Amino acid sequence: MKTDESDTHPQSPPLRVPVLQNSDLMAEATARRVFSNAHTYHINSISVNSDFQTYISTDDLRVNLWNLEITHQSFSFLSPLPLNPILTYPLS
Repeated sequence: MKTDESDTHPQSPPLRVPVLQNSDLMAEATARRVFSNAHTYHINSISVNSDFQTYISTDDLRVNLWNLEITHQSFSFLSPLPLNPILTYPLS
């Protein structure tokens, strides 16, 4: 096959490949506040209210209303558990 001078392309710049460099920087999540004694199951949802002072958290059995300034208590406004938490039959 015969090549013609008109078929040549201008030379493109060299290909630059990214190089991975080690770094000592590390991101870490830390708790700013601990809100305890309300959920016994994994929390499914958290929603901040429009006043930006309260929020709602839910697990499989409870819905709790929290205040950001009061970390040791919450208001539980939906809890299908009886007052006596000893269950005689499993819930399904």
